[in-house]
Amino acid sequence: KNAKITLKCNTDSKCKRYKSGPLLVHASDKDSGRNAAIRYEVDDDHFSVNDHGDIEARKRLDADQKSQGYHIYRFNVTARDMGEPSLSAKALVHIRTENTNDEAPYFIPTRQYTAYVAEDAQGGTPIVTIQALDPDRDQVSYSFLTPEGEMTTTELFEIDKDTGLIKLRMGTKPEDLSQNGMHVYNLTVQAKDDGSCCDTASTVIHKEIATVLIGIADVNNNKPEFHKCSTYSSLAKVEEGIHKNGSVIIKVVATDDDSPPNGDIVYSLYYPKSESRKPFIIDPITGELRPSPYVMFDREKLPFEDVTVKATDKGERPLIGFCQFTVTVTDDNDNAPQFDRVSYETSISLNMDVGHSVVTVFADDRDAPPNARITYELKADETAGEEFADDPTYFNILKSESGEVTLTKSIPPEKTKFKFFVVANDNGSPEPQKSEVSVVINVQKSHQSAPRWIDSKDCPAQKEVNENVQVHSVFFLCRAVSGATPDNPISYSMSNGVKRSTNSENEFREFLEKRDGHDWVAVRNLKVLDYEKASNYTLTLTATDLRSGVTTDKQLRIFLLDKNDEVPRFTVDRFTGTIDEELTPQIFAQKSNNQPLTTVEAVDADSPGPQSEVRYRILKGPASNLFRIDERTGGIYPLAKFDREKNDSFILDVEARDGMDSDLPDSEGPNKDIVKVQIFIGDVNDNPPYFNKTSYNGRIAENAEIGQGVMTVKAHDADRDSNLKYDLKGKNSERIEFGVRADSGTIFVKEPLDFETRKEYSLTLLVTDGKHESNTTIFIHIEDV
Repeated sequence: KNAKITLKCNTDSKCKRYKSGPLLVHASDKDSGRNAAIRYEVDDDHFSVNDHGDIEARKRLDADQKSQGYHIYRFNVTARDMGEPSLSAKALVHIRTENTNDEAPYFIPTRQYTAYVAEDAQGGTPIVTIQALDPDRDQVSYSFLTPEGEMTTTELFEIDKDTGLIKLRMGTKPEDLSQNGMHVYNLTVQAKDDGSCCDTASTVIHKEIATVLIGIADVNNNKPEFHKCSTYSSLAKVEEGIHKNGSVIIKVVATDDDSPPNGDIVYSLYYPKSESRKPFIIDPITGELRPSPYVMFDREKLPFEDVTVKATDKGERPLIGFCQFTVTVTDDNDNAPQFDRVSYETSISLNMDVGHSVVTVFADDRDAPPNARITYELKADETAGEEFADDPTYFNILKSESGEVTLTKSIPPEKTKFKFFVVANDNGSPEPQKSEVSVVINVQKSHQSAPRWIDSKDCPAQKEVNENVQVHSVFFLCRAVSGATPDNPISYSMSNGVKRSTNSENEFREFLEKRDGHDWVAVRNLKVLDYEKASNYTLTLTATDLRSGVTTDKQLRIFLLDKNDEVPRFTVDRFTGTIDEELTPQIFAQKSNNQPLTTVEAVDADSPGPQSEVRYRILKGPASNLFRIDERTGGIYPLAKFDREKNDSFILDVEARDGMDSDLPDSEGPNKDIVKVQIFIGDVNDNPPYFNKTSYNGRIAENAEIGQGVMTVKAHDADRDSNLKYDLKGKNSERIEFGVRADSGTIFVKEPLDFETRKEYSLTLLVTDGKHESNTTIFIHIEDV
């Protein structure tokens, strides 16, 4: 018949070894023979039963599932006879297992923890709560494992032996955290039980270890700096031409004293929005500057290229540093010398003395020295015919660098003309370039005088004019007369050189005029002149006597007077700076070594003088009284102490103006430009965290599992990106059955609860931002089950 049997077993052995009642079930059958033969079976695979009714444990039994420290297994034993049909009876068996200290604590959720503490945190700052559970429901204590043994403190950290909360050790300073360049600390934490779970005495203590990695969280309070920026202009060079696979011009380097990612730097090039030509590219990671494959570098047009490199860190609010320098375009011998005339022709008399100067040729080269060291030599004109083959032997270049051709031997009576070439060699490398020009010298039987230029106030040798002179203005009005007969007609021509200063851009032209029956020449400008492109010009006029063919040259020098027609131009379209809040101007000056928050820079392309001397000022605005600017250097300095929680940045309008009235149309006063300057206020830990309430209430059942959350209480902080950490304490530092997760403020069950033992807890929840601390009261009510 049905029966109820209760047995008592230990968890680590068979039940029959610890019986406190019958471990044998027995059923009887009034039949005989086979019909009375009985077999037993159980419906719980934790146990087995033999034909004699002996019950044994097949598996390791568990008494750790309940807070009472024991577990009851309930199952049925069926007795079945061997008759036909088979008859059966059941008995309900209860087996109670008693707990023993047979299991070690285990860490949750993992044996490897990772946490961070701010680089400016103070001693006592909570970092992370380590939690281990013991299946036997023992009390667990925590310690650090060090070479010296089990410790609750290290040089920088301490751990609460009851709660597992790791904090910065009291007295630890921010500078201690970065000692020896350490950015990550590797701690070993041990959890061990105390055997308090069980009635039976046990000397066995179980232990488990976990690894805790504590990183130092960086505060982004340093901007990138180019410490060698001033040297880059002397080092950076690029060859003229197109570079399809350009090599590195220079590698710029900026450093940021913050740790990654706040100290990681990305490089880029700054170009004004109006600039379409972008001659360089830069590797954003390495800072290697290369020529753009789409740009032609021409030293003759632009011998220097300006570069502005921007370094941006990877902070949540990125900080920026700038470096400005010039790249020198090195010369390639890609230009041959050019003569100032297509050909030269002059006349000499048959009886000219040996050694007399005949003609002077001139060639120029757009290349730079040493690819423009021009020398001259004579060469026969092989196309002129046999009669001119020896003509170069009658002449000589007086000085190879001058181009002056002199007569070296007497002219034969029958000679009427000489023809030869003058060759100009630029002596460049790797291969010199040469040009030649034809020279024709007519021999007159009698002495032929060259035209003579008449001196007058309208035809001085040099003249100064303002660069903003009107187009088509008369610069020179000159006249030459024949050296033979005053009435001989005269023609005029202007020779253009290969450089802008020798009229290569055709900014000037000669105009023939007839006045009072005489031939005059006027020199006028055809284009607007610009001092910044060419400050002076050398023009060559040639007067030719049309009867005799004899010519004479006159050089005219023009010196432009710079006008204030260039507006100061800021090097970037927005400047930025950063200052930490709560710094007085005096303290900021001390900390920054009297360096400014940021420095604005504007460049005026006018010539040196008042017209290019730039002065700065902050225009009136909401924040203009909070900062000052050095009018000469552009350095901006604070005049007040700032609170980031009220304003996290300020925008200034800074004006750059030159030192004299503008010569531009419709302008009054100096030329000026305006740029925006944004000053960011860096957050410092100057506000304590706070709770919204002075107390909070929570409820939890007495049979709640270890690790089960009770409630989450969040604190707030007016500071930006504050890293709040929580701690939970009982009255008078008593051991409590609850813990708090340091990062989230979640309060959880740490040890078994018992309504009959304690119905309510009054706890103190603390929060700290690493410097300031606040607290609130937590009431937890235990519900009876």
